[in-house]
Amino acid sequence: MDEISLHILDIAENSVKAGAKNVVIEINESDKLVSVVITDDGRGMDGATLRKAMSADPFLPERAGSGRGIPLLKNAAEQTGGEISVISHEGSGTSVSAVFVKESDDFIPLGDAAATVASLFAGAPDTDIRYKHSFPAGGETRTVGYDTKDLRKAVRDGSVPLVSAYLTVRDSIREEYEKIRKILTCEDGGSLLA
Repeated sequence: MDEISLHILDIAENSVKAGAKNVVIEINESDKLVSVVITDDGRGMDGATLRKAMSADPFLPERAGSGRGIPLLKNAAEQTGGEISVISHEGSGTSVSAVFVKESDDFIPLGDAAATVASLFAGAPDTDIRYKHSFPAGGETRTVGYDTKDLRKAVRDGSVPLVSAYLTVRDSIREEYEKIRKILTCEDGGSLLA
């Protein structure tokens, strides 16, 4: 995977498969690091399952198609000099944290986080998804966020079709990033966001 957002989608989809009704995605970015934390209230893992997930080689053929999220994320973070940690308790959810070092030649970009959150929601409209990305820009910390709770209710009662909900989530997050981009462009004559 060549974007952090695809790793986020993979991990969060596993949260949904584990019965999570709430998934929180937090990205905290500094000039040197990107920290990603994905927390859910799903079934969680027992100690043996967690150890197996953390030590698995994601590139073995028998791993293809299932259970590769944590090992792939671990590999991507560690290649940059970063790290990963997973806290999980059977019956009470899981928290996956990964740190990426931006200065590394192996650092991968965040990618399209808006499409990631929208895709996750479209694939799991019964799950509340909260997204928050904090990053330095223009000399201060800026934040983009979105919570699908109210939209989920509208999808469930049939007042908003799922395709429209996908577009709402994606476009709302993209608009938040664009507002910050415009502010920064006005402040210094050039955009700091790519």
